[in-house]
Amino acid sequence: MVQDVRQPLVSVVIPTYNRDECLLNLLDILLRQDYSNFEVIVFDQSEILSCAKKKYFQEHAGRFFHHRSQTKGRAVAKNESLKLCRGEIILFCDDDIVPPLNFVRMHAQYHTDPRIAAVSFRVLQSDLPYLRSKNILRITFYGRVKAGFHSDCECETESFTSANVSFARDVLFKTTGFDVSLAGTSVLEEPHLSFQFRALGYGIVFSNAISVMHIPQLSGNDEVRQNDIAGYYYQFHHNLILYFLRYRSRALLAFVIPFCILRIVKQTLKNRLSLHDVRQMLKGVGDAFDTFRRTQVLENLKGVLAVKE
Repeated sequence: MVQDVRQPLVSVVIPTYNRDECLLNLLDILLRQDYSNFEVIVFDQSEILSCAKKKYFQEHAGRFFHHRSQTKGRAVAKNESLKLCRGEIILFCDDDIVPPLNFVRMHAQYHTDPRIAAVSFRVLQSDLPYLRSKNILRITFYGRVKAGFHSDCECETESFTSANVSFARDVLFKTTGFDVSLAGTSVLEEPHLSFQFRALGYGIVFSNAISVMHIPQLSGNDEVRQNDIAGYYYQFHHNLILYFLRYRSRALLAFVIPFCILRIVKQTLKNRLSLHDVRQMLKGVGDAFDTFRRTQVLENLKGVLAVKE
């Protein structure tokens, strides 16, 4: 990768909700980055501003922009935060990651190619085995999600990992942004947005040039998946079916829906789930069609109003 002697302004955005310790640890690391031209925007949806957080932002006044919001939702937070960003590169970080000290610089460096819309770096987690594969960050024709965000490789991919992803500002603003109609914690938000980049002719890069450590927290997707299996797969199936309805051939639903049912059977047997849980997981599939119809009506209405204007 060719280094850029210029230092473009990078807007580092951290959406956060009721998590102090990991957030403050991440901010400490950002204070020590080897790249100087960046701003940090903490988009905080927490109900209460803790004493520890308040003291931290007072002690580092001017180093971070701490924006509190009463709105809730991951997609809402990311879309609203874009209004606050000044950078030509916008870097989103989960609040529970531990990046290296060259984190911001490497993201900026990978955006020297104008053909690239999004860049994400390898994410490690203590319970994930070693992986070296380029068959990652995509969804198969039958609805299996190939994550592999811990793979030790560099390649162009169909999607990105939201734990750390940077976007070229001008390309991001050509899309509709993060999808607020996704259920729950916006699981699978990445392929929904990625498809728009690829439709515009831009590439998405995944790289192992640096690695980011992910420390799973309470209230995250990992915890939801463990403690509310039916709730998690309601969200998963809703967002998966919605992805195929919007961006892939709908004929593929003949494969995707049976695969969802097989997944439900597997989770039911494995975790001894109740009939109520089974219904909830199935409901995610049906509700996706309702969401699709509702959002299509809204889009059509917007189109009619735009023509009248």
